[in-house]
Amino acid sequence: MLVLKGHPHEPIVAVLPASGGMRPSGLEELVMVERPVAVTGGCLRHRWSVSFQRGDSEPIAAARLSGAFSTTDIALAATRGCPADGYVGVKPGLGAAAALPALALLHNWQAGRGTPTYQCIDHIHSDVCASPDRTRQEIARLRPWMISRDLDHIVFWLGTPGGTVTDLRYIPGDHVSVVTVERRVPAPF
Repeated sequence: MLVLKGHPHEPIVAVLPASGGMRPSGLEELVMVERPVAVTGGCLRHRWSVSFQRGDSEPIAAARLSGAFSTTDIALAATRGCPADGYVGVKPGLGAAAALPALALLHNWQAGRGTPTYQCIDHIHSDVCASPDRTRQEIARLRPWMISRDLDHIVFWLGTPGGTVTDLRYIPGDHVSVVTVERRVPAPF
């Protein structure tokens, strides 16, 4: 891919329009998704955000490359290698080496194995905190889409990007016994 010249990358398997937020006039953005690779504990891929600039009166074909940067996505390995979907974004400050074991732990909790005690806060009155069973059911059904580190906590965002956020956070250790769950509406972007 010429637009990624000078940026080491795996083969690009998908090119998608950028989603979310408003862009200034003349700014075009695409997302290029790399082929995933197997790493210790799972799979890793990069998503490249590529931007192009053009004058207001210029056609889209006249757009010039103005920047490219990558973000990291992870997934647990499938039975036969890396899955095609189900990846979780990793925020800067938390590498894949720390994020993959955290994702495996969340997967175990979602499957009902080693379930911790959930401390629950619901800002939108959705009944996620109605009972411990209800909280566990919600955690089990929601898909993680982002993982980060916030001081000494690992934080997952569950649900659908742009929709209601269920924030799951805990302090990593040998045995995690308490996890905070918080449901809220995200700030607009």
